[in-house]
Amino acid sequence: MNPAFSVIVFTTLSGTGFGLWFWLGLRIAVGDRPEWFDGLGWMLGLVVGAVLVAIGVIASLWHLGKPARVWRAFSQWRTSWMSREGVFALACFAAAAAVMALSWGSRHGLSVRAAGALLALLSVAAVYSTAMIYASLKPIPAWRHRLVAPAYLLFAALGGGILFGPF
Repeated sequence: MNPAFSVIVFTTLSGTGFGLWFWLGLRIAVGDRPEWFDGLGWMLGLVVGAVLVAIGVIASLWHLGKPARVWRAFSQWRTSWMSREGVFALACFAAAAAVMALSWGSRHGLSVRAAGALLALLSVAAVYSTAMIYASLKPIPAWRHRLVAPAYLLFAALGGGILFGPF
């Protein structure tokens, strides 16, 4: 099996970005306050996560082949895991932006904590949707296994956790 390079880039970078967003969102949700630069580290972490997810999503769009198909990636969210993944990815960007906007100059009130919790949940949903894309591929029996989704979630949490350390 030789997966396309864009699929490898997408899966690795976006999974790591979503994992970083998960840990940051979880930390914000529990009310932890940054010690240095009054939250600048968290802002940088949110931006790093956004860059990783954006590069990964752009790589996944290359895999579609034709730019005209991009709109379809979001239009069939009721039946397609790929559409759900796209919707959750956009929702993650909105939640990360909300965390940044709400925490700018504030003392991490309830609204920032709620936005952090939402970011963490949406990040898990996006990675789970990615895993289900692969788990639903009938031509590749090795991926149609019940451990595919938990493995993807763990890899995202591990990759994001490695980057989470400095933030």
